[in-house]
Amino acid sequence: MRTKLSLLFISMFMTSLSSYCVALGNGESEIQNEGKRLPIGEIGWYINDFPPYFVVSGKYKGMGILDRLYPHIIDIFPDIKHQFFITNNPGFFKRVDAGHNVCSLSLMKTKIRAEKVYFSKPYLHVLQNAVFIRGKDIDKFANYINEEGRISLKELIEDETLTLGVMQGVSYGHGIDEILRNSINNKNVITRKGKDFNEGLLKMLKLGRIDYMVAYDESIQFLLKKLNFESEYLFIPSAGDSVKLLNQGRVACSKSPVGKWVIDKVNKAIEEENILSKSQGYYMEWLSDGAIQEYMKILRESNEPAKQEEK
Repeated sequence: MRTKLSLLFISMFMTSLSSYCVALGNGESEIQNEGKRLPIGEIGWYINDFPPYFVVSGKYKGMGILDRLYPHIIDIFPDIKHQFFITNNPGFFKRVDAGHNVCSLSLMKTKIRAEKVYFSKPYLHVLQNAVFIRGKDIDKFANYINEEGRISLKELIEDETLTLGVMQGVSYGHGIDEILRNSINNKNVITRKGKDFNEGLLKMLKLGRIDYMVAYDESIQFLLKKLNFESEYLFIPSAGDSVKLLNQGRVACSKSPVGKWVIDKVNKAIEEENILSKSQGYYMEWLSDGAIQEYMKILRESNEPAKQEEK
């Protein structure tokens, strides 16, 4: 059964947050746990309002990468009711820490997160976050760009004359997270809170309040269209072997019998239904020309796009 996202889910989330639990009711499906049958009547999926993965409002509503991909995952559970709740990653893990059975449709795997939730196999491979600057500021960054056109974020962040803007509570991926973790208290690093993700940072970059930001290319391309900004921003991939790898999108569920059952079903579908190929096509539609070249280069150089170290 394909379930359409709706803004109604936002109000549902707010009213039911204090009492909602995923595995409820007397559904048609059951799982076995230590010889006991557990009925599964309803699955609650938590998603980030993070365009262009999910686009829940506006001109591009329903046209996101995962808007188009998630029905292939939902169809795995034809006899179960599905509900969607919009929150950020800290909100999702707050529910996990409270002992509730919850699932996320897209979450990056880290060692710390893997202690709390089960992860599926990757169903989506995406470029690492890159550095974005205003084109007219390129001279300020020239000393940090190597012959391959990549930029050293580690060296760049040590330059106190240049201000970086990042989002709070966001994993930027293997390699980049380590750099940011060691520099987050630097006076030239501004941490932004809120649910607007990169939109607020992009506006700050346009106004010159920050000199650069770290973001996914597909996110920036979406915002440029949404805000009617000119394409005056440069995509500069990060230097270093660790940041040349691809990030992975996975389904994540609470560590419970229900969560394991969901992940097992998802893994089987990923193997049998060619979901990786579908997701790659949806993803590339949102990339800039420069990012597409970078993406295809990495795919050519890698025998398996799934080779992503987990921290």
